[in-house]
Amino acid sequence: PSGLAITPYLSRLNSRPLSASSFITSVAGDENDVEYLEMLLEAYLMQVDGTRNKILSVREYIDDTEDYVNIQLDNQRNELTQLQLTLTIASFVIALATLVAGIFGMNISLPAL
Repeated sequence: PSGLAITPYLSRLNSRPLSASSFITSVAGDENDVEYLEMLLEAYLMQVDGTRNKILSVREYIDDTEDYVNIQLDNQRNELTQLQLTLTIASFVIALATLVAGIFGMNISLPAL
């Protein structure tokens, strides 16, 4: 049923007394109303189920995106670690060269000024 067909039914429900027993009696007495309510509830249940499925799908997409971002960050961290290791090795090589030059430089005698 379309939304326009539901409106007269809802206004009819609103015009009835609000007590639970009178509502159950009036609805139970009319077989068409019960079937119509069941159809409405099934339609709403299907909409809620569809919305739930969409939410679960979006949640899974968010988790996948978070995993992808974490992988990218791990990759960047690995590249920075590799750069740090390269710079450390280069510094060590320069320090060794400086040490060798310093040791051999001590044996050079300079003329007094």
